[in-house]
Amino acid sequence: MLEEIASQFPAKAYIKYMDVSQPNSAMRELKDLIAEMDGVDLIIFCSGTGYINPGLEWEKEKETVDVNIAGFLCIANAAMKFFTEQGFGHFVAISSIAALRGSRSAPAYNASKAFISNYMEGLRCKTRRENPNITVTDIKPGLVDTKMAQGDGLFWVLRPMWPQNK
Repeated sequence: MLEEIASQFPAKAYIKYMDVSQPNSAMRELKDLIAEMDGVDLIIFCSGTGYINPGLEWEKEKETVDVNIAGFLCIANAAMKFFTEQGFGHFVAISSIAALRGSRSAPAYNASKAFISNYMEGLRCKTRRENPNITVTDIKPGLVDTKMAQGDGLFWVLRPMWPQNK
């Protein structure tokens, strides 16, 4: 899918697989990608997982934390260290409107998104004081039509752009 998207751009597009559930290798892959591109001005973190898990099945909760918290932290750490060394940049994380409230059916997911939003706020405070040339943005979209968006009475549910919905 990424190769299909990349083929639509006239300039060179770079594609690198990173499994954020493996933080050490994901940080290494991000550093390699930045080097391959000879630097970067903008890094967008848009990765996550979650389950409707009212029974609090441990493996589902653990996977959510491993990806949504540890995976986010490894990329945020590598990105912010790079931007600090470079002296400028923009780090964006896609969290979720779920960050604003707890959930009885997906507690780890909502809590993990709250972690991302709170951490991003901390990074914003840190960079505002230390380097105003680094921008930190947290985007909190609403529901997206995935396995997580279940139930009656859902509204403003967005369809994913890829693959193209026909």
